[in-house]
Amino acid sequence: VLDGLADLVAADVQSRRQVEAERQGNRSQAKWLTILVPAAFLGFILMSGLGTLIFFLVTGGRVPSYLGSSFAFIGVVIAASGYTGPGPNANMAVALGGIIACGLVYTLIGAIVQAVGTGWIERCMPP
Repeated sequence: VLDGLADLVAADVQSRRQVEAERQGNRSQAKWLTILVPAAFLGFILMSGLGTLIFFLVTGGRVPSYLGSSFAFIGVVIAASGYTGPGPNANMAVALGGIIACGLVYTLIGAIVQAVGTGWIERCMPP
């Protein structure tokens, strides 16, 4: 009886050690994320600003626009791909397909505005 109990206790201790080791790994990842995410955000903002300045130079300042990254896509990507946790997103292709479709719609709208003008936008969405 005592041998069986000792085996159960040893298995429980091993299981708890494994869980604690996994937690330590997750903490290590979280530490890196607290450094990388703000750095990436600053990089996005910097590139957004540079892109806007280049846009102004190319258009001669005639078209006021801000070229920024849209963080609005983050929630949609998570919902569309069903992402639930750490590690790579296995369904990223689904989300990327949706982002590409949005880019195509934006391009189509841009082509319509180029061809027809902006009057229809002002009728649909007055200031």
